Amino acid sequence: MQIDRAFEERALRARLLAAISFHFDSARLGPLAETLRSLAEFPVAGLEVVILTNAADEERLALLHRLAAETLGHQPRIDSHPGLADPWS
Repeated sequence: MQIDRAFEERALRARLLAAISFHFDSARLGPLAETLRSLAEFPVAGLEVVILTNAADEERLALLHRLAAETLGHQPRIDSHPGLADPWS
């Protein structure tokens, strides 16, 4: 697939904001990392990622920060909302 040069130049100047809802489940960390890795590959001038999660304890939040920093190359904003209902129950 050929990408139009003008489109590519606009994309390189773009800024992207991505909000990810992540109900903490350690089995879902792999798919979260894949999502972050895909976002990091976007050829944009700026990328801001916000992860919304139910995780509240320091250990889980530290894990999310480390995973995201290693995958994105920078720290995302992680918003903790411990009262969120379990979407799978």
